[in-house]
Formats: sequence, structure tokens, C-alpha cells
Amino acid sequence: MSHDLDPPPDLDALLQQTWRELVRGVPDERHGFHWPVVATVDERGAPQARVCVLRSVSEGGGQLTFQTDRRSPKVRELRAEPRLSLTFHDRRRRLQLRVCGAAEVHLEGPVFDAGWSRCGLGGRRSYLGEHEPSSRSDDWSPNLPPHLVGSAPTRDESEVGRARFAVVEVAIHSMDLLVLARSGHRRVRYTRREAGGWGAEWLQP
Repeated sequence: MSHDLDPPPDLDALLQQTWRELVRGVPDERHGFHWPVVATVDERGAPQARVCVLRSVSEGGGQLTFQTDRRSPKVRELRAEPRLSLTFHDRRRRLQLRVCGAAEVHLEGPVFDAGWSRCGLGGRRSYLGEHEPSSRSDDWSPNLPPHLVGSAPTRDESEVGRARFAVVEVAIHSMDLLVLARSGHRRVRYTRREAGGWGAEWLQP
């Protein structure tokens, strides 16, 4: 994606390039879009933000997914208030993307099954903890069975985590892209139309 946007690029072309960067961010841990900050609202109305991993992107469906422990506070927060935002930052490409949408938490079904099947043994280990995420601890704890500290579970051992696993699917309502450039920053907002497709408008950076 170009850093110097003079004259401004075609808005449709820029949207397609944004989707391509999101897709590239799924498998590439070195891509800035692999690690979005997900923001929710808790039961007190306070903002909560944490880094998650982008797991899938559907341009046609206007959706993306990340995974979490179903016992985590964010699941309770999203069930009470599905609206959320995700901030992606790619320092190398000098891009910031803010995504707003509505979350659906999947605890079973095709989306859940696809997410669990994609989850490797190292990832599944994260769901083998006996205690709920964010619960109090008497000591600094990895919340893992002792024999799995520093090692991956077997396939059979990992299946215990299935009952603690969740996939969060986000229906994207809008995307706000900021492109940083020495010649001057550029900013555009894309909004999903009810009839399909995306509306676009330039914003002042």
C-alpha cells in the first residue's frame, strides 16, 4: 500500500487493498494487523481493551473473527453489549485501521467448529487452564496443568479445551483507515450499506 497518496487514490481500490492487508494479517505474525486491540464495555460502563489475534477475514461477508476463552470477561461483556471496536496498527506500512461492528459469540456450530479445527496444539493449550481467566490467584500462575508448562498438549489432551473455547465473529459496520505519509496523512471511512456494499467518504486526518 502506497505511503504517498498524491493525488488521492481511488476509494474502491483503497478499500480492496485494505481487505488484502487484513487477509495477510491472519497467518502472518509479523504483520501489524495480526494483533488487533479489541475494545468492549464492561458491566459498569467502563471501556476494556486487550490484544487478540486475528483468526479469519471474510471480505464478501464483511466479517472477521478472533478466539477467546468462553469463561473470560470479554464474553460476558459482548453478550451484554455486542458493539465493539478493533484497532489495527501496522507500523511498517504506516497504517491505522479502526473497525466498528457487532459481535456474535459462537459456542457451537459451523463457525465454532471451523475455529477449533484451525486452532493448533499450542493455541489449544491456552484453553486447558482450570481457572477462569481474570479470576484471582495466590501466585503468578500460567493457569496450566503442571506438565504442560513449557510444552504443548497431545491432540487428545487438547480436546478438553473445546468446552472452554469460543469464536467471536464480528459483523463489520464501518472501517476508518488512516494512512500516514510524509507528504501529509490521508483518512477515509467506509460504512456498510444496508442494501450491500460500502459507502466511502474522505475525512480530515
